[in-house]
Amino acid sequence: MRKNPKLVSLAVKSGLAATLSAVVCALEDPIPDLTEIGIWAVVTVDLVFESTVGSSLGKGINRTAGTLLAALLALGVNHVTPHLGSLKPLFLAILVFWGSVIPTYYRYRPPFKDT
Repeated sequence: MRKNPKLVSLAVKSGLAATLSAVVCALEDPIPDLTEIGIWAVVTVDLVFESTVGSSLGKGINRTAGTLLAALLALGVNHVTPHLGSLKPLFLAILVFWGSVIPTYYRYRPPFKDT
């Protein structure tokens, strides 16, 4: 295996970013509620961290947009489901199915081609 200094540098930077976010979340004085949900900061660092700043920002923006869209969808589902009665489990199963199919399809499809 060849040595790849860029890969080693990226791995060390990722480790430092995850460690820094874990340490900030472990401090109880600044934000007490952050210690309870702080693990998500570490997970986010691991998911979003890329080799370039632009790639990291792009992933972060996409992750934020996805979270906001999911929150809006959850509010809508929470508003609709009480009125469904016995159809609620079927409705939720259909939403979960399509909520998995659509993103997976768009993730693995080829990009649009310029003609």
